[in-house]
Amino acid sequence: MFEFKLPDIGEGVVEGEIVAWKVTVGQAVAEDQPLVEVMTDKATVEIPSPRAGTVVALNGGEGDVVNVGATIVVLDDGTNGAGAPINGTSDVGTGTERLAPDELPGSEQAEPEHASRLVKPPPPEKADKDFKRAAAPVAPVSDPATRGKVLATPATRQVARELGIDLSEVPGTGPSGRVTKADVVAFSEGRRAFGGDSGGAGLGFTHTAVPPGSGPEERIKVIGLRRKISEAMVRSSLTIPHFSYVDEVDFTDLVATRERINADLAARGEGKVSYLPFIMKACWIAFRDFPHVNSLYDNTTGEIVVKKYFNCGLATDTPNGLFVSVVRDIPGKSIVELAQEIRDVTTRVREGKAAREDLTDATFTITSIGNIGGLFATPIINYPEVAILGVNKILERPVVRDGEIVVRHMTHLSPSFDHRVIDGAVGARFVTRLKGLLENPGLLLASL
Repeated sequence: MFEFKLPDIGEGVVEGEIVAWKVTVGQAVAEDQPLVEVMTDKATVEIPSPRAGTVVALNGGEGDVVNVGATIVVLDDGTNGAGAPINGTSDVGTGTERLAPDELPGSEQAEPEHASRLVKPPPPEKADKDFKRAAAPVAPVSDPATRGKVLATPATRQVARELGIDLSEVPGTGPSGRVTKADVVAFSEGRRAFGGDSGGAGLGFTHTAVPPGSGPEERIKVIGLRRKISEAMVRSSLTIPHFSYVDEVDFTDLVATRERINADLAARGEGKVSYLPFIMKACWIAFRDFPHVNSLYDNTTGEIVVKKYFNCGLATDTPNGLFVSVVRDIPGKSIVELAQEIRDVTTRVREGKAAREDLTDATFTITSIGNIGGLFATPIINYPEVAILGVNKILERPVVRDGEIVVRHMTHLSPSFDHRVIDGAVGARFVTRLKGLLENPGLLLASL
């Protein structure tokens, strides 16, 4: 038998989530045949088999989180773990078993269901009993007052440091009392991950099961990218004290400038430019006066890391969920070059062909939902950045200019800021600077 362990698939990666199995128990596999698709904080990758054999066991279900170095697949390749022929009966199993999540070394438990399912409501009497039983507090696996060294992964410890939480105070609900990231986040909210009274006295939070409904319902297990988005949003919301600021901007002159540029590009058979390259350039110019807006907050050291370069994150809506595409080196590229790079990187991301550099190392993010509609939004910051700029729909409407009513192309900028780093007045002045540049594109282009 050969035990295949989750390999180290990236610098700093300590665990991965099983997104999809590519094989089944009992299946014969060839060397380099894909075994499993795993998602980490950095990327989603297919992991191939290092040798040929027959699958004896798959350790974990889709949605389970396993540590690097944990056994994920057992193969019958005619050898024991050391590569010698097998003598006697293997203690791995019969060849038809699948180990439960709580039997996996270092894995976090997850519900066994991983697909959408339609649920019929139970009879009223049974539903009432089930709800009362589900809502009852569940005792934690371990008591921090009675255990020794806290069991937790490096990633969990990192989250605890960022939230300012002492891990010894967090009840662990993972295997062997291990503290999970869910435990830490739940504790920071004043409750336990799977039930019980609040870990923070007087907060009044408890965690109960969702009560059964009176009609058909669908339960969808949160796994893969959706889980990563959820974790990132909770992390940002809990860690960063957000504040938002909205201002109205007259895009009339910029609309005209863009139309002239696009007419010239069309005559040369080149692609159009959107408004994003202009906004990126305006942000870089504004950073000169407000450098802390283009920074990261390092919770582990308590430092503000001011970036002397600008890689722009772009919130990208894809069939698989929300990604942040990254366009690098904004200052070193022209408006036309930026437009082409935006098209290239967002296409790769939407098609699932993005490289690691397409999704990492952003210093400031722009989210544009103007093509969908609405007036403005209050976006959540892309952690660990300290600001995000919301760009909204451009509408023609009447406004007053020099005592007369005229039709102008108007929009709203709606950034959110990290109040630990950016004071309200600084955020307002930054937006005012952006507004001045975007309302006078000649000034914008002359400043480059």
